[in-house]
Amino acid sequence: RIEQQKEEEKEEEEECVCGQTVSRTGVPAADQFDNLDKHTQWGIDFIERYAKFVKERLDIEQTYAKQLRNLVKKYCPKRSKEEEPRFTSCLSFYSVLNELNDYAGQREVVAEEMTHKVYGELMRYSQDFKAERKHHLQEGRKAQQHLDHCWKQMDNSKRKFERECKEAEKSQITYDRLDNDINATKSEVEKAKAQFYLRTHMADESKNEYAAQLQNFNGEQWKHFNNAIPHIFKNLQDMDERRTVKLGETYRSFAEAERRVIPIVSKCLEGMVSAAKAVDSRKDSIIVVESFKSGFDPPGDFPFEDFSQHLSRSGSDGTISSTPKVEREREAPAPRSDPKHPMSKTKNKLWLFGKKPKSPSSSPPSPPSSSSSSRSRFSTDLVSHYLSEIKTTPRKPQNLKGLRRGSSISNRPLHTSSPVRINSELVVLFCFHHQAPSLEDYSHLPPEQRRKRLQQRIDELGKELQKEIDQRLAFTHNALPSPNHHHI
Repeated sequence: RIEQQKEEEKEEEEECVCGQTVSRTGVPAADQFDNLDKHTQWGIDFIERYAKFVKERLDIEQTYAKQLRNLVKKYCPKRSKEEEPRFTSCLSFYSVLNELNDYAGQREVVAEEMTHKVYGELMRYSQDFKAERKHHLQEGRKAQQHLDHCWKQMDNSKRKFERECKEAEKSQITYDRLDNDINATKSEVEKAKAQFYLRTHMADESKNEYAAQLQNFNGEQWKHFNNAIPHIFKNLQDMDERRTVKLGETYRSFAEAERRVIPIVSKCLEGMVSAAKAVDSRKDSIIVVESFKSGFDPPGDFPFEDFSQHLSRSGSDGTISSTPKVEREREAPAPRSDPKHPMSKTKNKLWLFGKKPKSPSSSPPSPPSSSSSSRSRFSTDLVSHYLSEIKTTPRKPQNLKGLRRGSSISNRPLHTSSPVRINSELVVLFCFHHQAPSLEDYSHLPPEQRRKRLQQRIDELGKELQKEIDQRLAFTHNALPSPNHHHI
């Protein structure tokens, strides 16, 4: 019995032949089932590897877009309205920065597309692929285990039939020996005969059982290799083909994410090219000239100063006589004004938006140059004229709220039916009446730049005045009673 158990254990052990698991039947287990297991596992590893590649790729896109936006923010700082660039080269550069900011937005769109349509799909499909693969492999293992169980039952019945046949042969030999032995008793012969018949009957039953188990195993084996395993392998094949198709779709989505933004990226690049074409050197030069144009007259010729005028020589004896000091001072040339600072004496002069002088006789104004007086829209005589009007007329409110209460800007009434026209005189009056605490006279600027600033300020106050007058007219029109009201 011990020897028989050892033989059964040896036969039940699986042998490894050429790296393939061999079952008890001598056929490779599940017909390359282990190789398919390894192949499908490699497919999962490849999906995860590609998903990792996409993740790193979109991280690069996000980092790239973030760095581009930081770069644009760094070179396009916040600035006030007065510091807005006017040169075409600067404006074109800021246009390039805006286009680059839009380009960074498209890189973010690419990263978002890859996140949802490529990386997210790969991770979801990887989980589904793992679950499906596990299900198919479990079915294959169950089918293999069922076939092994049938083979084991058939093999046990075969071994039992073999043992019963051997026992029957032994009992037959014993019966024949006792039957031919004259010294054997009748009871021994009958006992051997009964044992022989019993063993023969048991051998016949074992034979029938073995035949049934063999037939059952052959049927299960046929189903296993013709139905179960092909069906499982077909499912694994379909799964692997879907994996391949899914990879192709993700490759296409990976490229489509880039191709969708190409039109917008092309527009961004075209905008950069247009900004480059908008650079105008001539226009920039004109802006520089207008910005630094001072309006000063060119300096005149230096006069000849004769320091020998106070000396006089007599024609008779050659003696030198000195000229009196009073005569030298009378004959000396007038001091020459500094041509670079013509406004030095007129710095405290009354200007349109400046402060009033403390005393009109403290600093007599010097006569302005001919070019400066011709370029200025408001001369000193006009300003003095309106100053005299302001001093003689009653005090006007500092703001235009008094207009709504029925007051007027000048002594002349404004008719609501006639259109209001703002002239330069009205703007000047408004400038003197509307005393804002932050106004400056721009006396630190050259004449030309000062003229431009004053004109700009006058235009702004003119717009504000027009707005106040329009509000007054609207208020007056709404306050007038309607004819229906008088009729009632």
